[in-house]
Amino acid sequence: MMDSAHYLQRARYTGKENFVLHIAGNMGFYYGIKGKSHFRLIAIAIRTAYQKQGVGKLLLDHLFSMCRKNGLSKITLRTHKGGTAEGFWKHMGAEITGQKEGDWEMAIAVIGAAGSEGTKCTIRGGLYQNVQSSIRKDYSSPRWTNEIADCSLPMTFDTYSNCSFGCVYCFSQYQRGIGKTKEAYLNKVVRSVDPEKIRKIFTLEKETQFTPWIAQRRPIQWGGLSDQFDGFERKYGVTLELLKMFRQMKYPICFSTKSAWVFHDQRYTEVFEGMDNWNMKFSIITLDEKMAAKIEQGVPSPKARLEAMKIYSRLNKGEATLRLRPFIIGVTSKDYKDLIVAAHDAGATAVTTEFFCLEARSPVARKNYEIISECAGFDVFDFYKRYSSGSGYLRLNRKVKEKYIREMDELCKKLGMRYYVSDAHFKETCTGSCCCGLPEDPRYNYSRGNFSYALQLCRRNGEVRFSEIDADMKHLNFPWAKAEGYNCNSTEKRAKFEYMTMRDYLRYLWNNPYAGQSPYTLFGGVMRPSGKDANGDIIYRFDSSKTYISPCESCHLCGG
Repeated sequence: MMDSAHYLQRARYTGKENFVLHIAGNMGFYYGIKGKSHFRLIAIAIRTAYQKQGVGKLLLDHLFSMCRKNGLSKITLRTHKGGTAEGFWKHMGAEITGQKEGDWEMAIAVIGAAGSEGTKCTIRGGLYQNVQSSIRKDYSSPRWTNEIADCSLPMTFDTYSNCSFGCVYCFSQYQRGIGKTKEAYLNKVVRSVDPEKIRKIFTLEKETQFTPWIAQRRPIQWGGLSDQFDGFERKYGVTLELLKMFRQMKYPICFSTKSAWVFHDQRYTEVFEGMDNWNMKFSIITLDEKMAAKIEQGVPSPKARLEAMKIYSRLNKGEATLRLRPFIIGVTSKDYKDLIVAAHDAGATAVTTEFFCLEARSPVARKNYEIISECAGFDVFDFYKRYSSGSGYLRLNRKVKEKYIREMDELCKKLGMRYYVSDAHFKETCTGSCCCGLPEDPRYNYSRGNFSYALQLCRRNGEVRFSEIDADMKHLNFPWAKAEGYNCNSTEKRAKFEYMTMRDYLRYLWNNPYAGQSPYTLFGGVMRPSGKDANGDIIYRFDSSKTYISPCESCHLCGG
């Protein structure tokens, strides 16, 4: 845009209140002058690293929103003839109104400038929603979870690189909202997977690290870092395309969602119907509508999610699960029993829970915790500092959690629901070894090659050996340092384990009790080292003094 100086000079006379500058993090910006009925766009620029990712459309959606609020009916601009920018503006709906020197004068009508509905862009909590008209399909998924040592569903999958929901407790914002991807994530720039690439992975046409897992038709965890049924799905429909493929394959899936609209949409319900190996986890942390709206911004109400649960429960025998995560003391603790009963009445057959963990190192998180503190009625940050050990990523101690764990356990037994704890503390109370709530059923051939299954064996038999879980680790024979999507942390750690397979790495953790993810440390001492077997691997014994659960109590493995 070549007339910057002319219009900036004009701004001196029209008043600084008419000058508009909007900056989208370090991704890009626009500025211009407000007239009586139009906006003169002087410049718009996007940093090279963020070009072709929808940032331009993001800026324009913000600009359109600003114009509508100010009653401006059109946007005028000037651009080079025949340049790439000319094609972009025409694609966005701009029309040529004249020419000046070697440039085009162009104008774009602002739909809904008088207050009616037009192109939508809502801004909530600094997060942009629904800002792209098209989507790049180059997001990389599936991945191996960082909890692979004790996870029965280690292969996790996401449709989108971002989530349109704004839950203040969401852990993925501390994984995705850092480094080079920070601005794109925080400004809700989104990409999706390529359905054709996913088809090749799951039909085994393309060999990957996941091939052994898929070949055994083992379940995927869908919705690990973002919700596959959120606002982005409503706009782009990539999940629906994938669902149709997975339905045709009859592939087992464990979903996690906070959505509700898809369960009222016939396109989706027709795909869900009769899929008896699709388990749907509905995330709800409280029945309090006002608290939920503050903490889970942009998410359907608890009532709407319970209604969605009821609909899904009737569609197939895959079952619905209440995902009571994260359990927030001061919020969830006020009505969790009523919530479990409500979920039971809506058709849920299981409950899975995990206590909220606090990320003490993030300044973004500190602002979010103020909202949680307001709802809880006390300073959550101070509470976690007082009742957690360590620093950085804070988990509440076992004593604080035990009361709630026991009461949920007892209520689920009374209601005839399966009960699972994803929290490392009290994981021994689980009905089975899949803490996501999947039943012990041939439909769901989840992994037994992990420490959670070892914990179940240890509880049943009083002791456990590595060889008892090693038999189901064939899918882990890939290089640890090259695990897809897995965070290897420091360069030092990468160098130390570079030549191990993932299976070797789990064996290393098994035989180093004081390692952070060893069975002894992970489960709070419930599995205690007691000598070594003939292979030189540690034998673990069940220490009932650390838990209220006795060996073999309610154990699904032996029917006790």
